[in-house]
Parts: sequence; C-alpha cells; structure tokens
Amino acid sequence: MIKIVNSAGHGEIWIYGDVVDNFDGEILKQCGIGDAFVWPENIKNQLAELKGKPLDVYIASDGGLVSAGWAIANMLQRHDAPVTAHIDSWAASIASVIALACDKVIMPANTYLMIHRPQVTARGNVDDLKDAIAFLENITDSVVKTYMEAAAEGVTEERIRDLMKQESWLQAEQCSELFKTVEVAEKRLEAVAQVTSFATAPECLKVTRANDAQKINMAEIAKSLRESYEVLKNEKVD
Repeated sequence: MIKIVNSAGHGEIWIYGDVVDNFDGEILKQCGIGDAFVWPENIKNQLAELKGKPLDVYIASDGGLVSAGWAIANMLQRHDAPVTAHIDSWAASIASVIALACDKVIMPANTYLMIHRPQVTARGNVDDLKDAIAFLENITDSVVKTYMEAAAEGVTEERIRDLMKQESWLQAEQCSELFKTVEVAEKRLEAVAQVTSFATAPECLKVTRANDAQKINMAEIAKSLRESYEVLKNEKVD
C-alpha cells in the first residue's frame, strides 16, 4: 500500500507491502491489487508533492526487489527536509535499508528490523554462477555500508555481517543499541495485520490473517497478471 498525506506542515507516506519494480507495479495496479505493493515511481511522484516538508514514513514490509528498494531509499535520502521512519510492525530485508536510510527511525517496543544477506536466483554455466556470486558480494557490501552509516559507536562491521548471516530479527531495544538513528517509542503499537513468509521469523509473527476476506487467491492473481501482460504487450506492438 502506498498512501500519502500532504498537509501544510508536513507529509506522510505509508510503505506497506512488498517492494516491486515499476513495471510489475503498474501491472499489479491494473489487476486491482496495487495497494498491496510499493514501487519507486509511485514514491517519486509523491515526494514531488512534498518538497521542503518534513516527512514521516510508516513502514510495514517484508522487503522485496533490492534495486527497487535502493531507489526508494536513495530518494528518501535526497529529500530536502528531515525524514523520520516509523516501523509499524517490521521492516525486513530491503525494507530495513529503506528505514535506516531515513534521518531517524522510531520503533515501538513490539516491532522489528530484519537484516540478512541479499539473495538471488541464478542459472547457467560456472562462469554465470561466479558472476552471480560476485554480484551478490557487491550488493552485500552496499547493504553493509548503509547499516554502518547508521551504526552506533562501537558497533563493528564484523558484528553487522554476522547478524546478516544469521538472518536476524531485531527487536526495537536491540536496534536502538545497534543503530544510532533508532529510538524506542514509549508506547507499544497495536499489532498491524501482517504475516511473513520468512522461515527465521519469530514464532509469534508466523500467524494467519484473522479475516479470511483479506486472503489473496494466488491463482486469480496469476491469471490477472498474464492477462494484463498480454494487454501491455499488444499496446507496445501497436
């Protein structure tokens, strides 16, 4: 979900759901499920309306496509006024990079950041796989750099890399000790309706949605995506 509030004094953006690229975002929007995802072009358009205004960014996301997440993080860093991230449940994977790219991160005690090493699906010959490894090493180094820029005094790169290797779910108090930009909110939030597919997530987060009406029929999504892709492809041909 991408939602914007533009008031006289400040702006608000909600980053709820998985991060996808612009092409997939437009297809998902045509399928009527765009509100469940976030993509760079949409964030860019919103930021253009919020120039010069302090910004609050509310995050509840499993992460998603690294390149799209980097784009969003860089746009928030370039914003010409203070940017504060608010974690409403958890910011996992590339969503944690988006959060820590902000000037300040506010986390209620019952929220999480999840940090891990980036992943990729690769196929091909031995040279292709070596290239994939080199690519992953470069991306990992870039993620570590972002984390270290926000790291508290005394936190070493070795410690950050070890936490990433373990795919660590860090509670607010832990995050405030690791990252100088994180503050623990005095008040706990009511739980946001969010589930995660990460096997390493704490058991308390592996729940099913209470409202069956919120469940997404993946077969219907796949069908809609195929139909929308054919429409877009035909439009380009014309």
